[in-house]
Amino acid sequence: MGVFMIVAPFKVEWRKPILIYSPLERALMVYLVVANGSHSYSQGLRAGAAMDATVVLYTIGYFAVFGFAH
Repeated sequence: MGVFMIVAPFKVEWRKPILIYSPLERALMVYLVVANGSHSYSQGLRAGAAMDATVVLYTIGYFAVFGFAH
């Protein structure tokens, strides 16, 4: 995902799909941690899930205010 985000400024047609896919991918990671929260192995993933949730909420807020035009 990171490589695609680096290339996206130079490939206009890549921007919209990446901006849609990135928060969906992060939301899936948050879901996986939350869905498996009762298992001991998921305890170490909570900080990462909190960061991913922050990124998803920021992205949703950004597009709610500015839309895809920016």
